[in-house]
Amino acid sequence: MKTVGLIGGSSFESTVEYYRLINEIARSTLGGVHSAEILMVSVDFQNEVCNAINPKWKNVYFPKHKTLCKTRADYFGDALGGWKLLAHRIKANAEMLRENGAEIVLICSCTLHRCLEFVDIPSILSIGKAVSERIKLIELETEKEVWGKIALLGTGITMRENFLKNEIQKFSQKEVIVPTGNEMDFIDNAIFNEMCKGNFFPETRKRFLEIISNLKQRGANTVVLGCTEIPILLKDVEVQDHPLAFIDAMGAHCTSAMTRALKRSVNSPT
Repeated sequence: MKTVGLIGGSSFESTVEYYRLINEIARSTLGGVHSAEILMVSVDFQNEVCNAINPKWKNVYFPKHKTLCKTRADYFGDALGGWKLLAHRIKANAEMLRENGAEIVLICSCTLHRCLEFVDIPSILSIGKAVSERIKLIELETEKEVWGKIALLGTGITMRENFLKNEIQKFSQKEVIVPTGNEMDFIDNAIFNEMCKGNFFPETRKRFLEIISNLKQRGANTVVLGCTEIPILLKDVEVQDHPLAFIDAMGAHCTSAMTRALKRSVNSPT
């Protein structure tokens, strides 16, 4: 079994789900009491992530990262300096995981995949590729093409920027649409001010399902839950309660990672 490296903590609510899902896949595939071989580095979400993507990132606290060659001051002249600093922090963590034996590395956050625009990290399996693999698998299993547009839900950054949309479109050859501006504001606020704090409210779930219905009216047939907290919010929703097929980006990410990790051991008796 290959060792999977996790860059977690953003938020820890979803990191717990990554750990659980990966281990469940290992046990269900290998049987017995098998579990996955995992290495993890967990960051402080507030300091490492929220501060980096803050427009006033120069004025907020960053912990010193011993493996970074550059300092905060090296990024001051760049409007995307906070993101680039965060990208190099993620690269340093990925390299640390690789040095300690991880062969596949996952960033346990959809939003942080924007960092891959700024640094090349070959060991990382991107969530966009994993989602596209899930779409292709659905088509193979059902012998039907996933028709219509694909709707993407996530943080405001994920929905407004193109890093995840473009990757899904590239691999799936499907048009990706997002909610309206007001709907995106609601979703983003719910993620950061409710879900990342461990609060999953019924009224928020109801509003999410209304937004999904609106996306269907705009031609979407499938919705990608492109924030790792959203599947937790919607996990008890029955199929008849929503009009679109769900693709859980976090679940797809874990499945793709373990498909690769277990290639050498799936037929092993041990």
